[in-house]
Amino acid sequence: MVARPRAGGKWEVRIVKLPSASRRGFLKYFSLSAIGAFIAACLPQNAPGAGSSASSSPAAGAGGGVATAQTYTWKIQSGWAGNDIFQEMFLDWKGIVEEMAGGRIKIDALSVNAVTNINGAIDAVNSGTLDGAHHVPAYYYGKDHAVSLMGTGPMMGMSGQMWLAWYYYGGGQALYEKLVQQKLKLNVVSLFHMPMQNQPLGWFRDEIKGPGDFVGMKFRTVGLATGIYGGMGASVISVAGAEVASNLDRGVIDAAEFNNTTSDTAYGLPDVRKVLMTQSYHQPSEILEISL
Repeated sequence: MVARPRAGGKWEVRIVKLPSASRRGFLKYFSLSAIGAFIAACLPQNAPGAGSSASSSPAAGAGGGVATAQTYTWKIQSGWAGNDIFQEMFLDWKGIVEEMAGGRIKIDALSVNAVTNINGAIDAVNSGTLDGAHHVPAYYYGKDHAVSLMGTGPMMGMSGQMWLAWYYYGGGQALYEKLVQQKLKLNVVSLFHMPMQNQPLGWFRDEIKGPGDFVGMKFRTVGLATGIYGGMGASVISVAGAEVASNLDRGVIDAAEFNNTTSDTAYGLPDVRKVLMTQSYHQPSEILEISL
């Protein structure tokens, strides 16, 4: 349903019938700007006034009833543990979208690894197994190293907020869509949000005194940072955030960085490594991604 105000305080209401109630059918027929208009039209304050009669509306059926708007349910898998602050952000986003849509869009927030592991989430969205995923580009870094330039790469002196502004208003989104949709052939639309600041160097057994301390170290990181630490002599191993603490405890890795001290604590990193080195240049910022 699309509603818009007309002269004299009246509303024009049109019913748009889509071929399916899937996320793909929705995105096929609506651009992102149209999705925004669709959601705005669903807001309570934009609904037709109480004085409007159903019979005068173009939405009225032959029997005088009003056609029922279609409801969309999207299965979106989280990339985070239940006690991670990123999961809280994901659920906040879900609530905002559902409220803005006035009940027309429902999001089934699936837990991490519910359908597939985090590295395979982008493929699940592409195939339609999932309608969306909440994660970071570094999780599919293996497809093309350039994806890590978006969200997990060098920020060229910009803060996370500045980078996000560049993405939406400075041409970054067009570059990323060209990479993901044209080069990687993924049928995915990416929305970036939740900018963060500089990440710690990581959690270690002993204090890091210099670059030479990384030689021979089994170190966990992701994205472009794998090349940085590998160049310093570390043996880089990429594991999911929820598995970092157990791998540290079992000696699969010697040290690790994940994201921020709040998330690191939620995943139990301080329980297995007591030295946190806070200053680093490997990832000056990060932006979370919603792939639809």
